[in-house]
Amino acid sequence: MEAPDSNPENNYLNYEMGKIAAENNIELSKGLEFLDFYIRNYNYRDIHSLEWAYYRKAQIQAHLRNKIEAQKLINKAISLRDNFEEAKLEKKKIQQL
Repeated sequence: MEAPDSNPENNYLNYEMGKIAAENNIELSKGLEFLDFYIRNYNYRDIHSLEWAYYRKAQIQAHLRNKIEAQKLINKAISLRDNFEEAKLEKKKIQQL
């Protein structure tokens, strides 16, 4: 994985790289870096909402067995969208770590 893309028009690529890390349990620290960059540079043109970025960060923290951090992040995702069913399911998984 390369470094995050600093071009604002390509910020969605940072999310996509973080998503790949989260879903495949690979390059987790790089995945967090991409997602942090995505969140810092988030704007109205971005395809994915912030709650999805926090959801992906929570997944990565769960892979890393960082239960407390994963719980904080998944709660942040749910706080941004109360009816975020995927995050509610992930929260149950995290609680079982």
